[in-house]
Amino acid sequence: MSYRIGDDGKLTLIGFEPSLGKGPQNLLITPDGRWLLCANMPGNSLAVFQIDAATGKLKATGEPTATPMPSCIRLVP
Repeated sequence: MSYRIGDDGKLTLIGFEPSLGKGPQNLLITPDGRWLLCANMPGNSLAVFQIDAATGKLKATGEPTATPMPSCIRLVP
């Protein structure tokens, strides 16, 4: 599910986007707000989505990457 955060802090549902895998386990939005990463643990894959700055909608950037049992996504500086 994708949500927009209103000026009043309330969330508004803007759409649904499949995780491109089985069992989404963990999500991460990059600090610049441009990308969402999705770890599909039971499906052994990691999917990357671009976030449209104007609408907040997600767009898959390609096929998920095979990764054994991804359960947590962290950015390391």
